[in-house]
Amino acid sequence: MASYLVGQSFNEILTNSITNSAYYSDSQLETAVKMINNLSAELNILRPSLLETGLESVSWNLNRKVDMLRFFEFGKSYSTSGVGKYTETNHLCLYLTGPLSEDSWKGKGKPVDFYYIKGLCARIFQLLGLELPGWRPLEHSKLGSALEIALEGRTLLEAGSVNPGLLKQFDIKQEVFFVDIRWDALIELASGKSIEFRELPRQLAVYRDLAMIVDKSLPYEKVEKPYAARVWTNCRT
Repeated sequence: MASYLVGQSFNEILTNSITNSAYYSDSQLETAVKMINNLSAELNILRPSLLETGLESVSWNLNRKVDMLRFFEFGKSYSTSGVGKYTETNHLCLYLTGPLSEDSWKGKGKPVDFYYIKGLCARIFQLLGLELPGWRPLEHSKLGSALEIALEGRTLLEAGSVNPGLLKQFDIKQEVFFVDIRWDALIELASGKSIEFRELPRQLAVYRDLAMIVDKSLPYEKVEKPYAARVWTNCRT
């Protein structure tokens, strides 16, 4: 997976698992693993999430005039439910900000948006031999316009635009997108799958443009699911 992301112009980062409790809310600190002999007041807990430590790296680079950033990190978050009861969770997190390409004589580079992120996540699932379940809206305290992917009540992925208040805390003045993939859950699902090779089609593909008028508030997934099979059948006939 790292090779694929590097091929998509991502750079891997490795941030400190020990971080500053001031970054996190009171509810997160209730289950946070606190350091007994911390080296400094700023490094006093094991991180409950990777968002904040990744934003430190984003901020560091932006302050050095590098404004087109695509980072990924494999790392752990930590929590506790009591003395001697600790949990480590593996994540694959993505951090994106700035344009997807540099400005050229043709015009300005296209900015990162949710369409790019959704396509990227779909490809990650595909590389693991998994079908991407439907996206659904998510209420998240630190992400705006957040979406999630869940299966059987288990969260597999969360994505959204980092809230301006949190960006201000790290002195970041441009939009940052964040994707949190629960890597343990994805690997567990993929472990029972086999990835098969399919011969390339010998016939040229035939494309059709379809236009539908729907209500502005109608989610795309409600259009896609009931009509996808019917539309595909009509196109073939």
